[in-house]
Amino acid sequence: MVPGLQMVLIPILLFLGVFIEYGEGGNSLSSSHIVVQDTVVPTYGIQGKHAVLSCFYSPLHGIYAVKWYKNGMEFYSYLPGRPHPITIHPLEGIHVDVSRSSSQSVYLLNLSLATTGRFRCEVSGEAPIFATDSKYGDMLVVVVPDQGPIIHGAKTRYVPGEEVQLNCTAENTKPPTNLTWYINQKLVPETYITRYPIVNTSQDYEYLHTSTVGLKYRINRTDFGAETNEIRIKCTASIYDAYYKVSEVSAEKIRRFRKKTEEITPDPVSEDEKNDFGFLSSGVNNPLGFLLYPGTPCSPCIPCIPCINVSCLIAYLLFSCVSFHL
Repeated sequence: MVPGLQMVLIPILLFLGVFIEYGEGGNSLSSSHIVVQDTVVPTYGIQGKHAVLSCFYSPLHGIYAVKWYKNGMEFYSYLPGRPHPITIHPLEGIHVDVSRSSSQSVYLLNLSLATTGRFRCEVSGEAPIFATDSKYGDMLVVVVPDQGPIIHGAKTRYVPGEEVQLNCTAENTKPPTNLTWYINQKLVPETYITRYPIVNTSQDYEYLHTSTVGLKYRINRTDFGAETNEIRIKCTASIYDAYYKVSEVSAEKIRRFRKKTEEITPDPVSEDEKNDFGFLSSGVNNPLGFLLYPGTPCSPCIPCIPCINVSCLIAYLLFSCVSFHL
């Protein structure tokens, strides 16, 4: 046979063989036409947590292999025709839970920053054509705080007109945490916000970030609730759609009381009222006047005695007795 003619006939014969083998079932070409309909890869992963990669394809029969790649490097393959269909290829940042993985999903454990990358699912059909299709998705692994944002400087009570000075901090994250202040569920304008420089720290050969945002605001009377008599201040921390936490403090209003001083002036006594008592009017010639009008000296002769009526009466009696004997 002419060599050139042989090169032309071999592919034709192979195609006819495939057509004859599968043509009676009505799936002559569909069995070799693989379509990956969708690949589900979480957009964000959290360090230390897990993630599930899913691959949806058709048809489900006539599959030779399902393989997963990260940044072009194969780390997982599933061959349905083998007794042990799953094979794991070591790769940095990839830890597969074989017991939870299958031909359509891969369960990743203990995510790390090294897990970040592009994940591609590739599905290939059986021989002799080995038709192949693939889709990919990207995942970014983030580092979130061990706890929610921390508020510093809060007091339990404030006076209207007093200035609030608070700081909200989220430690050791990647990327830096987005911090936002709210007062009574309302977003605080930027004019009251201070954004401090991000502090970078090295951990496991990676730089983590500590974010701090300050709040400086003078409280108004209207900031306190009419029913609760409280002001509520909260700080929210978020990292994309992977992390969201809230810390909130509340404070009561201190009431200010004004002291009222009132000078009491005794009612004046008219001359007619004094004359009603005759000789009891005040003065030297009327020595009993001091009994009716407290605040005047007890006696012109004894000014040191306190001006209390009972005491003055006793003083007067003693004075009278002494005068009588003299």
